[in-house]
Amino acid sequence: ADCRLSLELQIHETEVAAVRDLTRAVASLGQATGVTLLPATTGDLLQQLPEGLDGRVTGTLVLSGRPGALTGRVDVAGRDVRLGNATYALVEAQGSWSPQGWQFPRLALAGSGCTLSGSVTARTDGRLSARLATENAQLGALRDLLASLTPLRRLPAGEALLARLEQLPTPLDGRVTGSVLLGGSADAPNVRVQMTGSDLVAGELKLPRLTADAEVQESLVSIRNLRAAVNGGNLTAQGSLDLNGPLDLTVEGTELALAAFAPLLGLKQQTAGKVSLVARVTGTLDRPVANVRVAMREARIGGVHLSRVDAEGVQVAEGRLNLGRVTVAGDQVNGFLSGHVPFRWRPLGVPRDEPIQLMVSLPRYDLATLAALAGEGAGDKALALAPKQSSATPVMEAVRSATGQVEAELAVTGTLDNPNMNGRVVLHEAAIHPAMLEHGFSDINGLIRLEGPWVIVENLRGRSDRGGWLTLSGRAAIRGQGGGAMDLRLRAEQVQLALQKIAGIEGLAYKGTADGDLALTGQPGNSRLSGNVVLSQSQVSAPSDLSARLPAAPKLPLDPTLDVSVRVARGSWVKRGRSLSAMVTGDADLRGMLSRPMVGGRAVVERGDLSYAGVNFRLVPGGTVSFAYESPGPMATRLDVTAETRLRAVSPSTGGRRNYTVTMHVVGTMPHVNVAVSSDPPDLPQHRLLAVLARTDQFEALARGENLDGVLRDQVANLLVDSMLPQVFEPIEEGIAQALGLDQVSFDYGFDQPLRVDARKEVLPRLFISYNRDMGEGHFLESREQWTVSYRLFQRLYLGWRHEAQTGRSDRIILEGSFRF
Repeated sequence: ADCRLSLELQIHETEVAAVRDLTRAVASLGQATGVTLLPATTGDLLQQLPEGLDGRVTGTLVLSGRPGALTGRVDVAGRDVRLGNATYALVEAQGSWSPQGWQFPRLALAGSGCTLSGSVTARTDGRLSARLATENAQLGALRDLLASLTPLRRLPAGEALLARLEQLPTPLDGRVTGSVLLGGSADAPNVRVQMTGSDLVAGELKLPRLTADAEVQESLVSIRNLRAAVNGGNLTAQGSLDLNGPLDLTVEGTELALAAFAPLLGLKQQTAGKVSLVARVTGTLDRPVANVRVAMREARIGGVHLSRVDAEGVQVAEGRLNLGRVTVAGDQVNGFLSGHVPFRWRPLGVPRDEPIQLMVSLPRYDLATLAALAGEGAGDKALALAPKQSSATPVMEAVRSATGQVEAELAVTGTLDNPNMNGRVVLHEAAIHPAMLEHGFSDINGLIRLEGPWVIVENLRGRSDRGGWLTLSGRAAIRGQGGGAMDLRLRAEQVQLALQKIAGIEGLAYKGTADGDLALTGQPGNSRLSGNVVLSQSQVSAPSDLSARLPAAPKLPLDPTLDVSVRVARGSWVKRGRSLSAMVTGDADLRGMLSRPMVGGRAVVERGDLSYAGVNFRLVPGGTVSFAYESPGPMATRLDVTAETRLRAVSPSTGGRRNYTVTMHVVGTMPHVNVAVSSDPPDLPQHRLLAVLARTDQFEALARGENLDGVLRDQVANLLVDSMLPQVFEPIEEGIAQALGLDQVSFDYGFDQPLRVDARKEVLPRLFISYNRDMGEGHFLESREQWTVSYRLFQRLYLGWRHEAQTGRSDRIILEGSFRF
């Protein structure tokens, strides 16, 4: 029938589900009557709408024309619309249709952080034209919005593209501006994508800037231009990839930060430097293959500096990274690397627990980088090839510095976490400075072989900087397979040594010549140090307080049990400041653990001098010192020492001056020793003989701040008591000065003169106060007391004021000085 239809439908705040149902009813009516009321694709679109619908829509639907040639238009808008799991803050559509096709000049879809707008036109002959654009969209929100558009999945390759979007790693962040142009037919559309991005984050990947221009035709994606600012450099890509077929891409990177590649290469330590690369990528998206050429400049990996690294023929494929030939050049190392390591695209990186096979050739290598290669305790700075547990690592911790040249040819198998090395290392003119020595060892030459878990040392020989030679041989395990076992032998030939702070004891030092053989065997947790050592032409400097509780040795990389015998040959000396200098011979045994040693031995005095209370004594040959020390307890020392001195004094029997030999015999265990003093001839009074001794309680009284006059009176009155000063080698002057906080205290004594006490303190810069007094037999002499205040004009010239008690000239101005000729 010849008729016309005119229909206008107003929709106001209507539920989205109701609008969908109404649209379905209109489409069903058209199918029942044979009259096309809506575009043919409407039914398919309605079928793809999810069941979970919410929100309200407002708009107008208009139909007009003859039943066989109806035209229509629609103008709808909705807010807070939910379609399934997706929620849109805004949905707008303005369009029309006719028998020739349909077009929507305005489409808008807004989600949280992202808005899409565009237009679409479709003709009945299958031609399609569409444009979608977004501006400053949040990347994650854009991905979610595109994934919710189910109609896009009907396009060729649409399902594959959306699947790739959904696989993007998290977190996903950054801002994107871009557009998508569609042309061609609905069955075979042509897609052009243009976009720019800033501050993009996709998992571990960070791109400050990104520009992309690509075309998609069916499953083929042609990348016309892809530029990205990444890791401090620039990355470009061109070529094509088939979503269902092969890849053909060329990727170039310039000035890329090496630190970004550290996780991919399995490097755990800090890295720095720049990388440039060119890669040809083939294969498929699921199994790509990359042939890469790499150039690295001014790189630092842990403690190793590399001025240049060039890699040719590198191939990256699923399961393996073939290194081709890698050339390494730097201030500390030069060499070549080849072989392969495991590799995975997902997750991207080098597994550390899968087999490796590497060939390392180092024609020139600086020994100073050995600490970095040894792992520095297997911490974060350890290189990729450093084993996590190694008996070589503690040895490196005990080395202060190492220099020299190394040649190495190594084959590395096993895994990155547990490498197995075979080959040889040759040392040339190396120098090592151990942490506990004042000096080092140089001219070190020798061969080290690596056989699986073992390091085999073949005649490694070096010279002490002070003279003599050391030779090391044996083997040590560097991996768990060998159980960490060691069997190292060290021979010393006239080695001049200088040790300081021995066993952590401040002031305990040794200088001298050592000969002998030592063996270090066992495992790091159960090792043994044994052997025999002969010390000659030696000097031991001991701290003042020999009987004090000595501190334990510091924490050491190895703590072996000790079984070492030490013999002290003639020409060896023991010194304690200016108070003792003795030539000794003796024997000692070292037992226990290195951290808790037990030392026992006996020394025989050959000759020497002893300075006590300002009096110089000569040590009589044949005296002995026996000692035993078990850390962390006190050292037990037993003395049987005789010392003599010659004095000239007034004889009580004749009244004339004569020469005396005074003998002091010290016997007992410190600090409780017995001191006997005698004279020859024997007529010298005991109070004169014992004037060189003092009591411990006198120092305690001085430390409490008691009156100086009273303290010294009590000291002279009680000289004949049995308990003498425990530290027989400690000068009285030092004890009083420390107790009172004075700069100087001295006793000036002559056997035919009163004992004179001098004390001085610098109260201000260059300003001194001095006190002087004479002491007789049990009392102070009343006529000889002086107080002086002086100012130092020059190094040995003083101007001051002096007060003398009970003299005719009690106060006077003085100018004193001393001069050397």
